[in-house]
Amino acid sequence: MKKKFYLLICLIIVIISGCTYVKGYVDMGRDRGLSDEYFHSLGQWTRDMTGHSQFETKFYISATYRSKAFNDAYLKEQARVRQWPDQETKKREEMWKQLSSDYEEFLVYAFTDNMEANDLGARNSIWSVFLIDGKGKRYEPIEIRRVDRITTEMEAFFPFINKYYGKGYIIKFPVIETPQDMKLVFSSILGKIDLVWKANSDSKSKR
Repeated sequence: MKKKFYLLICLIIVIISGCTYVKGYVDMGRDRGLSDEYFHSLGQWTRDMTGHSQFETKFYISATYRSKAFNDAYLKEQARVRQWPDQETKKREEMWKQLSSDYEEFLVYAFTDNMEANDLGARNSIWSVFLIDGKGKRYEPIEIRRVDRITTEMEAFFPFINKYYGKGYIIKFPVIETPQDMKLVFSSILGKIDLVWKANSDSKSKR
């Protein structure tokens, strides 16, 4: 009984520490002049999960679904921070619509305790990455591309990204034609992560 109680206390400490860690980075983003409105949108469209082994973090993966709603919020915040004129904002909006009309895109950040295992974009990666819609249809990625340069702006807009500990990736899938639930899956010998967006909630909308 004492052993079970001790393990429960340890688990609570780990969870609280993790929440404090994330909140700290969100606060850092706000300190850089970003709005609560933008962070609300980021929270709606971002999912994350941590894999543990004997109370040690083996891997951590977060993914932001670049939905139309999120991209609108992102461009609006960029325009506000950079003080773009209306013409520049509209130009970038049209550019993004054209680029994103043929695929679903996710910005993914991954940390693994073994750096060699952080190879999502490698040809012979240990990870299988795929998307599943509400009817169980599986979609294979069109592209998994590592973000070669994580900029100061990217770290500010996505405060869970830390270039010193993990890597960023752009992952693209074919467009899901109907507004169904979807699940982004990462599976490997290290473990499995399911990141879920619900079609009937505020966190998933039709294009």
